[in-house]
Amino acid sequence: MSRPLNDLLSNALNAIAAHRDLIHEVYSKGRYLKNGSKSDRDAYVLHQNRIFVADGRETYRLSSFITKLFDEITQKQRLFELLGDNAGAQVNRISQLLGEYANAVFAGRIEDADQVSAHFHDACADLSDTFSSGISKLLNLTETNFAVVSSIEAKSRQNAHYLRQAGRFSDALESLDRFGIEQELGAGHCDFEPLAISYRTLISDRKAEWHTEITHLLHFFETYLYRLRAIAPDVKRFRQFANFLQQNSGYELPDLEETHHHPLWMMRDAGISPVAYSDLRDASAYEYLREIAAQLPAPPIITVRERSPGRIERSANKPTETLKLQPHHVALGRFAKAASRSSTPLSALSWKRQNFPDIGVPDEIWLLLVINSKNSHRAEFAGLRYHRIERRGASRISRNLFVQDVMVHGS
Repeated sequence: MSRPLNDLLSNALNAIAAHRDLIHEVYSKGRYLKNGSKSDRDAYVLHQNRIFVADGRETYRLSSFITKLFDEITQKQRLFELLGDNAGAQVNRISQLLGEYANAVFAGRIEDADQVSAHFHDACADLSDTFSSGISKLLNLTETNFAVVSSIEAKSRQNAHYLRQAGRFSDALESLDRFGIEQELGAGHCDFEPLAISYRTLISDRKAEWHTEITHLLHFFETYLYRLRAIAPDVKRFRQFANFLQQNSGYELPDLEETHHHPLWMMRDAGISPVAYSDLRDASAYEYLREIAAQLPAPPIITVRERSPGRIERSANKPTETLKLQPHHVALGRFAKAASRSSTPLSALSWKRQNFPDIGVPDEIWLLLVINSKNSHRAEFAGLRYHRIERRGASRISRNLFVQDVMVHGS
């Protein structure tokens, strides 16, 4: 006969409280090695309560779920963490539980429907925690510039890994719309109100925030990886030079002024040509300025000739000229139609990169065009609502306002 649930929880909590010093030591060192002391008995008690797991014949380590809990609390960074890999599976589980709930309601199985509703709430909470904790760790990595590693090769590999993790979050966020969970919850063919409350509170209300943060992360990782690749050749040369100096400790740099052929790296900077300007506020310079002004040629006098009224002559043989819209005008019109039909706010930056990446307009100008379209009188822009994703400058006293994205949707 299985032990009651309350007894198992009480024993586990009592074991954690009684042996917290040993748990802290194992979390800090990574493992516990049996040494024939009283601590071996304590480690065995923690092993019975599934807090320790065997790591060989004479070694214990913390179980993975306890380790993850402590990592979340301490914000500890580990190399190549799988942050977004579970998000897609969790979205799929939410969709499956939604279908299972509908089947239970249609079959009249009320108790099963209540149980599935509780599981659906837990699944939404798990997905929300995955997004919140994963994005928080990725944002922490962007602030520290990957302080876990020191070499540029390791930084590049780690950056590519976390770029994929951010892409996993983006794919999972898009799959929420692809599965049509919100549309199915509001369809009305089944009483989804208990599920809709959980989904709206834990996921739907935070989707715009997650989308903005993931877009920022993708842009940062792509830009940072590009910078790493750009400076890689120079870093390699510096490392070779450092190894050369370590192997030749008596090496002295030659005097570049005495060499007949200067190295190419000295020719990279063309230098600055100083230009002098007169200070108009200096009274002592007035005489010199007056002499210069006297030598300047007089400006030409342009007379405006009055035009006599005439008449417009139309030629039947004159070819007809067709005005063509610029690519960005076409893109704005299509974006407005897509935003009016979208059930959720549509990101102007993501839509442009996905549908019109080659229109020749930078992202900053595109966002300015989208903002200015709010005052347009064209029919496709009527009824649209705009929400700007903004941030202040890095300094606390900065008054600069940076627009990172614009979310547009219909009324």
